Amino acid sequence: LQTEVTAGTTVDYRVVNSALGLSYRWSPVSQTWFKLGSSEEVTEVMDYPIVFGTTQYAGVLGISAKPEKKTNDIQLRHTVDISPQTRLAFGAETAKETQHSTMQGSGPILVARSDGTAELGDYAVIGGFNDLERRFTAVTLATQHHATPSLLLDGAVAFNRTTESIKGSTATALVVNQNLSSVNIDTNPTTDQWAPRVGFVYKPSAQVSVRMAYQDWVRPYSVSTLNSVDTAGIPLEDQLLGAGGRVKRSVVQVGWTVGNDTFFAAKADHQDIQNPVSPGVDLRTPSLPFLDSLRNAQTVNLTSIELLEDKPEFEDGTVSSFSFGANRMVTSELSAYLKYTLQDTTSSYANTDVALGRVSGMRIPYLPRDTLVMGATWAGANRTYLGARAVYRSDRFEEKENLTLWPASWSLDLIGMWETADKRWIFGVAALNLGGAKSPR
Repeated sequence: LQTEVTAGTTVDYRVVNSALGLSYRWSPVSQTWFKLGSSEEVTEVMDYPIVFGTTQYAGVLGISAKPEKKTNDIQLRHTVDISPQTRLAFGAETAKETQHSTMQGSGPILVARSDGTAELGDYAVIGGFNDLERRFTAVTLATQHHATPSLLLDGAVAFNRTTESIKGSTATALVVNQNLSSVNIDTNPTTDQWAPRVGFVYKPSAQVSVRMAYQDWVRPYSVSTLNSVDTAGIPLEDQLLGAGGRVKRSVVQVGWTVGNDTFFAAKADHQDIQNPVSPGVDLRTPSLPFLDSLRNAQTVNLTSIELLEDKPEFEDGTVSSFSFGANRMVTSELSAYLKYTLQDTTSSYANTDVALGRVSGMRIPYLPRDTLVMGATWAGANRTYLGARAVYRSDRFEEKENLTLWPASWSLDLIGMWETADKRWIFGVAALNLGGAKSPR
């Protein structure tokens, strides 16, 4: 079914983050860090269109919602070098997250005719609320050991406990059929998880490095974490993971330096991802594909700007990927880079309307199968920096239900910066996603 809907949508987004920290070095081989953090996030959405349905019916609802979230955390980390080859680390953190959301909306439900056209089948009115309180505690022990000058071993184990208090209710009314259904929930689950990480770095020569890691990680609810965010130099992957979500990841990465001006890298990566959900209560709070445009763009090197067009929202999924990249210093002022990534993704989500209670075989939102990046950076003698990047993305979906398809497209990113002689000020300007795909919604 194909429908066209025009809605006057308004969005008000506000986020405030704050942190206070200190560190103390007890000796040249021992140091302690302490941090307090807080975050408040409020989003008000009016008349945002969302779509749902199957091959037989489809609906378009105008949703208004006001999700609010507050987080407070306390963290401690201590490291000590027990020998020139071995470092031990201990970390502890606790966070409290509270959420309150209200939602209401309405819209038509269209039913497919035998000739392929659609007719109005009913009109739906929905509404609901939820109140969530989560307490997260994590204790981590980690170590790094240089077994030989060319071999580094890295390992960590974390114990995570999450307690939740979830209260919520939703109701749906079908006007034509005069049908009313509702779902209510009041639950207090506690989840304990052990999450190990292990990896190594092997450098058979100064030009070649091999990194391998297994990472089992639960993303904390805190604003940021003092604990180590990499294993054997491979950063933890948090782009697809919501707070409280868990990823089990296996990754191999090889780097090769040719001469003084060329570097090649290849990586094979597999992730099993489980994101937290609110059981029994689905407020259908819409994802906002344009929300990043409401935030201040950071003027940084283009290579550090993520390729994801928005944060994917999904429940469970897997990602298997292979990437290959090359960087080359063309001159002392000009560098160029290229990277290709091939990704295969699957995801599933709970749905009480289907036989097994779960829909599977979906693709993870915003992850194209093919991504190609070509870019260049120029650094002038007068502290001027210019960057350009062209990005190709094959088709991808916008939401976990795979209803809104973004076609394959190219986009262009441009950035320019100038730094004062005393290096105290940087002035920059950027134009991102020029010519890129926009949400059909």
